[in-house]
Amino acid sequence: MEMIKCPECNKEISKSNTSCSMCGFKVRDFNEQSEKEYKKDVKRSMLIKFVIGIVSAIVIIIAINIIAANQKMKSFQAEVNEFLLKWGNYSTF
Repeated sequence: MEMIKCPECNKEISKSNTSCSMCGFKVRDFNEQSEKEYKKDVKRSMLIKFVIGIVSAIVIIIAINIIAANQKMKSFQAEVNEFLLKWGNYSTF
């Protein structure tokens, strides 16, 4: 009995099987050319997921910095308002 590796989970299965017993991948009609295309598609989808992850991380970092800057600005505005209320009536000019 000839054995092949499942392209999805790499488990050895019989070439006569129509699907992998471990992951359910349909191996029937899956030839060498299809395997190359499948691996190319897997690499492409992994790259896309990686890029989406990096972009998401950058967006989150930017959002956190904007929120922090906004909070600092509100704190600064409160200090300025407090200063003006306290010293605004005592102009020395």
